[in-house]
Amino acid sequence: MSVMHIWVRRSFALVGGTGLVLGLAVGTPTAAAATTRQVTTTADSGPGSLREAVTNATDGDTVTFAPAVTGTIALQSPLLIESNVTITGPGEGVLTIDGGNQVQDVIVAGSSGTATISDLTISHGKGTTGGAIKDESGRSLTLLRVAVTDSTASVDGGGIYVSGTQHLQVIESTVSGNSAPEGGGIYADLPPSGELIVQSSTISGNTATSGQGAGIYAAGHPTTVAGSLRKGSASPHAVVPPKPPPPPTPLPTSVGAVIITTSTIAKNTAGGTNSALFLHQLDSVSALTSNTIALNAATGLSLDNPGGDHPTLAASIVAHNAADCAGASLADQGYDIDSDGSCSFGATGSHSHSNQIDAALGPLRDNGGPTTTIAISATGDPAHALVPAAFTAAGVSAAVCSLPDQRGALPASVPCDAGAFQHEPGPKISAKVHSKSHKTHYGWYNSPVRVTFTCLAGATSIAVTCTHDVLLKHNGRNQRATGKAHTQDGLSATTSVHGVNIDRTAPTIHGAKSGHTYSNTPTITCKDALSGIARCAIDRHKHGKRVDYSVTAVDKAGNATTSKGTYQLS
Repeated sequence: MSVMHIWVRRSFALVGGTGLVLGLAVGTPTAAAATTRQVTTTADSGPGSLREAVTNATDGDTVTFAPAVTGTIALQSPLLIESNVTITGPGEGVLTIDGGNQVQDVIVAGSSGTATISDLTISHGKGTTGGAIKDESGRSLTLLRVAVTDSTASVDGGGIYVSGTQHLQVIESTVSGNSAPEGGGIYADLPPSGELIVQSSTISGNTATSGQGAGIYAAGHPTTVAGSLRKGSASPHAVVPPKPPPPPTPLPTSVGAVIITTSTIAKNTAGGTNSALFLHQLDSVSALTSNTIALNAATGLSLDNPGGDHPTLAASIVAHNAADCAGASLADQGYDIDSDGSCSFGATGSHSHSNQIDAALGPLRDNGGPTTTIAISATGDPAHALVPAAFTAAGVSAAVCSLPDQRGALPASVPCDAGAFQHEPGPKISAKVHSKSHKTHYGWYNSPVRVTFTCLAGATSIAVTCTHDVLLKHNGRNQRATGKAHTQDGLSATTSVHGVNIDRTAPTIHGAKSGHTYSNTPTITCKDALSGIARCAIDRHKHGKRVDYSVTAVDKAGNATTSKGTYQLS
C-alpha cells in the first residue's frame, strides 16, 4: 500500500527528468565529466552497439538509445558492466536484451559503486547462477521499470543472482517466468551489509524446481565477533515522494537485510512444501510492509532464522497459497492477514484464519501502474485487514494509509486496505443526449439522437474504458441507449438513457384533392401513425362554387405537412 524510499548515508544524484538515480560509491575519486553515450543499432557488437557503449563507459556515464532502436538485441555473449553506469532504455515493451536461451544476459563486475538499468526487458538468459542477471562482484545494482523474464539457471537465481557486499534494488519492475532449483525469480546471498530491496514490483510465474524460494530466496550470514553474533540496529526509513522513485540505499546491517514494500509475489511454483518467498538468517532491520503474497502453488512465505532475527511484517496479505506460512513466525506488527491460519498472526488488527476464506482477491492482471497487481474488492467479512489512518509500520515515518499503493494510487479513504493494492471506489459514468431538434413538450424528437457517455475512474487516475457514442436514428417509442465504464482493476458502472421517442415522419392530410368536384363539402383530416397529431389547421375560402383551401398538420414530434388547393362544388 505505501511506497517507501530509504535514504541513508551514501551520496546519490538524481538524473533530471528521467526518474533514474545514479549511485555514487563512497570514497570514489573525482572523475572526469560524465558522458552520454547513445546506442544507434540493435547489433550485438560494433559501432553504435549497446556492448560498445557499456564497454567504453566510465563512472558516471549514461547510456541512452536512439528512437529507432527498438525490438531485440540478440546477445552472443553476456553483456559485462564494469562501471557506475546508468543504462536508460526506451521502455520494457519497446526493447529487449535477449540471451536466446544460450547465454547470460548481464554480468555486473567491479568492487564498488552502483550500476542502474531502467526501462528495458532482459530475457531468455541462461547460466549456472543468474540466468538473466548475475552480480557477485561488489558493485550494487538498481533495476527500475525493468522486466526480467523467461530465464533459467542450473543452480540458483533463474532471473537474478546477487552475492557479495553489494545491494540489489528492484523498483517498479517485473521478475516473471524464470526458473532455477532455488530462487526461481531472485536469489540474494546477503553477507554483512548486503541488502535486497524490492519496491512496487511484481514477482510472478517463477519456479523453484527442487528447492526454496520460487519467487525470492534471500539469505543473510552472521558476522562472528569475539565468539558471538553481532547484530545490526534499525535505521529509520525516510519517506520521499513516489515519483521519480530514488532507489533505497544500504542500511547498516550485520547479517544482510531484506526490505520488501508495496509488492506482489504471486503465482510462483515450488514443489512439496517449498516456498514462494524464502527468508533465512536476516538482520532485525528486515521488514515486509504492504505486500500481497498470494495464489502461489507453494507455501507463500517461509522464514528460517538460525542466528538471525525475525523480520517484521505489517499491513500485508498472505492468502490462497498452497499453505500461507511455514517455519519460524515473522514479527507480526499488525494489520496482516492469512487465509488458512498457518501464519499465526495475533497483533492488533491482524487476522489469522483457521478455515480457508475468501480473501476478496482478484486475478493477477494489469490494474494500472507499471506492473501487474492483484485487486481486492470491498467486503463486509474481515477477509482483508483494514489499516487505521494513524498506523505506521516499522521504520516508516509516514502513516501507511497516506502513501500510494503498488500502482501509485493513493488510498481513497481511511481506514485503508492491507496489501499492495488499494481498493478503489467504482468508476462513474454519465450520459448526455444530443439532437439537432429540441425534444417537444410531448416528449418526441424529429431528428436522430446521439447519446454520449463520460466515464471517470473514481478517486485515482487508473485507466478507464467507456462505451462509445450511441446513435438512435430509427423511428420508435421508448428507445434505450446503455453505456458502461470499466476500470483496469475490474470495477464497472452502467448507466442507461431510456424513454427516447423519435418520429421523423411527417403527418398526412386526407379528404380533399385539388381540382376535384364534390357534391358536398369534403371532410379534411390530419393523421399521424406514431406520435399523433398535435395540430390540424384548416382554412377554406369560398368563391361561388369554387373553394380555396389550405391545411397544415403538425405531429407531436414537430414534423409538419401543408396542403393547398382548389376544389369545385357541383
